[in-house]
Amino acid sequence: MTTRSLLHIALFVGIAVPPLRQLPAQITRDTLGAAIAQDLRDTNVFSPITGARVPAAAVRVAIETITASNPDSRTLVSRALETSGVSTEVLDQLLASLPELGAQPNSMHVVDAQIAFSRFVNSASPRFLVDPPAEFLALHAILLRVSETVHR
Repeated sequence: MTTRSLLHIALFVGIAVPPLRQLPAQITRDTLGAAIAQDLRDTNVFSPITGARVPAAAVRVAIETITASNPDSRTLVSRALETSGVSTEVLDQLLASLPELGAQPNSMHVVDAQIAFSRFVNSASPRFLVDPPAEFLALHAILLRVSETVHR
């Protein structure tokens, strides 16, 4: 099993994410930030669970929740994720971690978002995880893509 596969599994099932490895010397904080920002603009998103394309509307809402801290988008994502059965605290922690990632894309904010997402998954009902809404799939795919950028 590859490191990439393990990261996918870890992020989905909520296992602790491996520590960030040392970034090569040629990768600067600005370069990493630019790569993460590019990941957040890409709307071609596929579910890491099913491999199916995530609906564009769900991807747009997820990206807006991360990059623009758009209140309408945050409300849509919140409503979709409320069906998970998690506590308000866990949901709020996840939603609070997303705009930080968009405003200052760096490895620390990626890890914060991963931890919040893993906590959300660990707290979600099995029924939710079997058939999650598209907004969850979009967040999952986007966070995986961003974390892969950091862990390269």
